[in-house]
Amino acid sequence: MTKAVERYRCLIVAHTHAGRAFCVGAMTTEGEALRLCPSYEQFAWPTERCPFEWGGVYEVDGTHRASPDPPHVEDFIVADKSWSLIKRLTVDQVREAVRERAVVWTGPLGRYPTDVFDGAVIITRGMKPQVRSRPLPKHPVSSGSVGFWLTPCELERSDGEQGVRYSVPVSYRGEDFIGSIAYVGTADPVAHIPRNVIVRLSLSRSPGDFHTVMLSGWFI
Repeated sequence: MTKAVERYRCLIVAHTHAGRAFCVGAMTTEGEALRLCPSYEQFAWPTERCPFEWGGVYEVDGTHRASPDPPHVEDFIVADKSWSLIKRLTVDQVREAVRERAVVWTGPLGRYPTDVFDGAVIITRGMKPQVRSRPLPKHPVSSGSVGFWLTPCELERSDGEQGVRYSVPVSYRGEDFIGSIAYVGTADPVAHIPRNVIVRLSLSRSPGDFHTVMLSGWFI
């Protein structure tokens, strides 16, 4: 069944790398997360033809994906040439919009109970957070693939064969450790992200039951 066309006024809060394309993360006036997709076959826009500016407020027509693939339930298929730019916001204005409209998670990754990805974060032996897409006994499943997190401590940048990563506090088998997550945003990486800064987390779109937690941006 074809879904009805809907119109949203939304704020672009993230551009993330997806190969040679961009994923576009948006937030509606009600704080709902959307991933603006160019078609049912694609979830990312060619880098040189991405029509949505970070910090831009747009009116967009389109449809929600009829059969989403949890936890990636935010896909919104944009109707061809249906968008219009209303205004551009500063970084400070974007940060305040996120504070006012969105749920902002707190606490270390992997500790339960927690609201980060609905408490579904699992920490690997390599101290890397993941989310399982299928339920386990007594373990929750995340209701979405993106969210905002208030940094509980300073996140330090590191560079290596796996690209740019940032340190994050994690809880593994009841003990606290320092893990790391990959940075996939398009803004230039900073040396460190201070404590009590809102950042955006997203899950990798990988086959299989596990999706890696990634850092897609910050609001400093």
